[in-house]
Amino acid sequence: MWGSLARSITDFVRQAFSVLPSLGFPAPSPDQFVGVVRATPAAMFGHSFNTGVAVLALWPVGKPLELVTWGAVSFGLAALVMLRRMRAMRLVPQERPTKQISQLLERRAILYGLAIALPWAYLGVRYLGRVPAVQETIVIALVIGMASSGAVLLAPVERAAATYMSAILWPVAISCMGVLGGFGYGVLGGLAISYWGFLLALIGATNQLFKNKSQAVERLSEALNEASFARAEIEHLAMHDPLTELANRRKFLHRINSAIMRTHRESARSWAVLMVDLDRFKVVNDTLGHRFGDELLRKVALRLRDCVRPGDMVARLGGDEFCILADDLGDLSEAEEIARRLLQELERPFEIFGRSIPLGISVGIAAPLPSDTSSDDLMRCADLAMYEAKGAGGHCYRLFEVEMQDRMAERSAIEMGLRSAIQNDELELYFQPIYDLSAMKLVRFEALIRWRHPVRGLLAPGMFLPVAEEIGLINEIGDWVMQEACREAVLWPSDVSVAVNLSPIQVNHDCVVSLIERALRDSGLPPRRLEIEITETALLHDTLLTKDKLSRLKALGVCLTMDDFGTGYSSLSYLARFPLDGIKVEKAFIDRFDECIEDAEIMRAMIALARNLNRTSTVEGIETLEQLSAAQSLGATYGQGYYFSPPLPATRCRALVGVSSGEQIGQAV
Repeated sequence: MWGSLARSITDFVRQAFSVLPSLGFPAPSPDQFVGVVRATPAAMFGHSFNTGVAVLALWPVGKPLELVTWGAVSFGLAALVMLRRMRAMRLVPQERPTKQISQLLERRAILYGLAIALPWAYLGVRYLGRVPAVQETIVIALVIGMASSGAVLLAPVERAAATYMSAILWPVAISCMGVLGGFGYGVLGGLAISYWGFLLALIGATNQLFKNKSQAVERLSEALNEASFARAEIEHLAMHDPLTELANRRKFLHRINSAIMRTHRESARSWAVLMVDLDRFKVVNDTLGHRFGDELLRKVALRLRDCVRPGDMVARLGGDEFCILADDLGDLSEAEEIARRLLQELERPFEIFGRSIPLGISVGIAAPLPSDTSSDDLMRCADLAMYEAKGAGGHCYRLFEVEMQDRMAERSAIEMGLRSAIQNDELELYFQPIYDLSAMKLVRFEALIRWRHPVRGLLAPGMFLPVAEEIGLINEIGDWVMQEACREAVLWPSDVSVAVNLSPIQVNHDCVVSLIERALRDSGLPPRRLEIEITETALLHDTLLTKDKLSRLKALGVCLTMDDFGTGYSSLSYLARFPLDGIKVEKAFIDRFDECIEDAEIMRAMIALARNLNRTSTVEGIETLEQLSAAQSLGATYGQGYYFSPPLPATRCRALVGVSSGEQIGQAV
């Protein structure tokens, strides 16, 4: 019997729900439904409590079976709603259901609200006017109380609240006004209808307050999320290099300090710092521009990441300087293996915007010493080792040694003294003769700078020119060399010229043509007696601007020669693309001429290529009679080296310019 009754009630509720109007209320938001789900336990407790009160109050005057049946149905519906509430909470494990789930649960809330309301509507219709005044008053209080409290609790879901409240009040109002009749019950029915309107307005107002609260909470949540994102972004920017996305100096130093503290606790663990500097980056950046330089740094960062092990940190400290923390090493040889891998990987040219850019690196390695108490100490040691590698010619690595500190102090002294060397007339020019190999006649001198240091004596250019490039003095020194070389050359016979080297930085200088014009004008040296020697690196920036500068120099009547020919990646193609008059074959080829067949054939091909293109060829580094004979047999135009003469001071050159026969060369030297 009870099962049949429950099914009948359920069928009735579903039919009623199917024809229920929407009342024009918008669909609730997920947060609104969560509020209803949370309020369900309290609502069902109140429903069950009032059900018990109603049964006890009506028991003396009602039919026991009817009251028991009514109470069982009412309690059963409360239990069903509670079970469904638990299922609904599983649908929203994070208390944030989707819109589709919210719509589903709204329909269920309307259905359950209608089911809960019908027993109370039945109570009002069944007992009003049929029981004594005391019990009737209790029924009115219970019906009105259940309608109002349930409407408030369901207010976040407006359709459910309106459906619930209407299902209780309208049957009671109709019964009072139409069935019971009489003035008193008519007034009671009217009050029920007015109370229905009041509750409907209250539902709307309560729902709007809930929405406003939810929107405020949502805006606050969004603001907090944005603030959290902004904080994370700021923290990321504070700890990472924006160009390469590597760790920056701040993060790297923090990691080193942590490693030092850990070493004090776990002395058995070994680690090292590798300082990495790009050997030719400044030249590339100055000649090709910052756009090329930035892209090159990004690609270098990618290769560095690929070379290190998991757990190692790669950082960009600034400019072209990178640093690696190699952690958990078995011994220092593992750090050396990382350095060798870096050298091998970064030796391969980089493809930047369709151009092949050769590069190289210098690596300094330092392991923590017992005396190292901060990251600065260790970084300084790695930096010293890196400069030692650069001083050795680059493309190598060096382990830190205590003696390096003395050498770095010496380098700092050179840097400080170099800034005043020009003003103090400490720079000098030496000149190395260049001979016509067919006539064995002196035809040119190459100007080579020297620094007569007040304490250390005469210094070769390799000891200070790299420093001059790093501190930005190379253009000033280069201008001085050009002026002095032209002033000295004008004193020589008219058939003897002077060759001056231009660094890539000088070639890239905006005023390089005007500076050379001024040197020629001030000295009175004819342009045909000036030869400009440039390296492949100076030609990397193959643009109209570079070609224009060389063409303007060519238009002056100046000769252009490519120095160190054969060592670069694009040397051969430059002969066709630029207005060059000749080439200088790099010294290494003549050194290995008798030992390496491949080098001999390359040298033979280069000289033949120059001859076929109507370019001159100069062989550098001739030191023996056999090397001289080899250069002559290959058809080289000119020769230069210690076989003829070492670099000489200007006064010795003036004495040498009258020598014209091969037999007198040795006597002149």
